Amino acid sequence: MAGDTLTISLLPNERVIMASDQDTLILTNMRVRLNDATNNSRLVTIVLDAVASCGLATQSEPMLIALGVIAIFGALTQSGNAQMAFFVIGAILIFIYWATRSVILSVTSTGGTEIAVPAKGMSREKIIEFIDAVEKEKLSFLARLRWADLLPEN
Repeated sequence: MAGDTLTISLLPNERVIMASDQDTLILTNMRVRLNDATNNSRLVTIVLDAVASCGLATQSEPMLIALGVIAIFGALTQSGNAQMAFFVIGAILIFIYWATRSVILSVTSTGGTEIAVPAKGMSREKIIEFIDAVEKEKLSFLARLRWADLLPEN
């Protein structure tokens, strides 16, 4: 998942666990960072102990597919040019439904800050792998913090 160059300056003892293809989204053993320098430039960092949730959401307009199916069934009751028009309209609506569906990967902090990125090109398994990695690293990070609290100060 990681690219050739990182868009993050690592802290002492920090290491990259996972990164997106262009290193837009990076998970380290200490934080999750989104560095999106495209149109709506965003830089968001959430420290692992502040991660409240992470998940996968699919956004779509099911009404488009419903209308498309209705139009195609409507075409069965027509003939000639009307039948063709209904088929074309139905096919266009179904195509628009599939073209506009999107999968969003989100990581939310306890303060309400959200990292939400389209997961285009990522398989469901890769997205779940990222979410599992965030959860694992957060628990590991919290365990290290608790252990550090138990150590005597010098």
